[in-house]
Order: sequence, then C-alpha cells, then structure tokens
Amino acid sequence: MRIIIDTYSSRCVINKVCAFTDRVVSLAWIHSTPSRWQTFVANRVTKIQVYIAPDNFYHISGKENPADFLSRGLTPSQLLSHPLWFPGPRFARSPPDEWSISQFYPSTITDLPESKTTILLISPLKRTLRYLSTHTRFTHLILA
Repeated sequence: MRIIIDTYSSRCVINKVCAFTDRVVSLAWIHSTPSRWQTFVANRVTKIQVYIAPDNFYHISGKENPADFLSRGLTPSQLLSHPLWFPGPRFARSPPDEWSISQFYPSTITDLPESKTTILLISPLKRTLRYLSTHTRFTHLILA
C-alpha cells in the first residue's frame, strides 16, 4: 500500500484511500488496537493503520473480491481475462456514495484468532512473603 500511495501521490491528489476485504476476522483486527493481538498480527495491523484509517475498510463478498481469485490458482492468462482483475468490482466504478457495500463495525471482538492470552497466577501472600524473606538474591527467588 505504501508503494502505491508514494507512487501516485506525486502524480495526483489522493483524498481518501479505501480498502476492501471479504474476511470479517481481518476487519475486526483492523478495527481494534494492535496490542490486543499476538505479535505477527499486531505488527501487520499497525502498518495497515498507518496508511488506511479503520473507518475506510469495507466488507465485500468473496465474489466481488478480485484478490480472491488469485488464491484459487488462476494462470496469468486467465487472470488477464478475468472480469474483476483490471476493471475491479462493479461498485468500485461508481461514486462512493452509490456503493452497495457497507463499512464494517464489529459489535464484539472477543474470541478472535490471534488474541493475546492473559495468564493470572494467584498465590497466598504468606507464602510469597516467606520466599522474599528467605532469599537474598532475585535469581535464587526465581529458582525457588
């Protein structure tokens, strides 16, 4: 995305950058804070959010997603003649206020893949204080 924006920003004024996906999970990742996710996803979400605001992401069906056909093993000649590859989906050729798609607003983003897990250990205070009073070095305390 950065390369496309950098290449075309010197040739024309870019007022808004929109992105489209057919993956609801990806949209939920993008619409939340990156720190919620494991490192790989968090890094990607951070990079994406630098260039495209989460409100500029739209959900489309797999049938309208030109990139979806790449994952289905099309040959280069099939890709060149595919009706979605160069012209894009029909809605993208009309003004944004006429698009028949909607923005994605997750109602809940729990139980998603790549969520960070939180582990909580509760220990009786008496036992913890005993360890602290009998060990003079932190390394010994860790090994205890």
